[in-house]
Amino acid sequence: MKINESDALGLFLRLKSPALRNGHGFLLQTEYQPDESARSAFALERIEWRVGHTNSAIGPQEYHFLDIPSSHIHKFDINYLEGEDRMRQRNLPLAVPLDPDPGTLEDFLECAEKLLRIKGVSGIERPGFQGRLVS
Repeated sequence: MKINESDALGLFLRLKSPALRNGHGFLLQTEYQPDESARSAFALERIEWRVGHTNSAIGPQEYHFLDIPSSHIHKFDINYLEGEDRMRQRNLPLAVPLDPDPGTLEDFLECAEKLLRIKGVSGIERPGFQGRLVS
């Protein structure tokens, strides 16, 4: 996939955190939206902390049904179809485990900074506790 300098305006970093303090489910994802007319951005790479994932039977055989019990990364290179010049469907279906599995949120952010190659990610502050809106 070729991204021109003018297209760089459509690059985003999404950070998602769980509603509960110390909950699982932190996510960092790079996204690309080709233009304003596109309905939504599509994922390029995603790293998830303390969330399990199971690959389906697509792509290279070594990734088929890989069961990942905890933190993992949906790498660009295993989700990109070079011959078709596009990403796989279904929101980056293939992932590999993080080794070692980050023990703290701070470790996760440092790992994400290295793997996603984005300076400053490790400096993102832990979100404040907001509690539940509904019980």
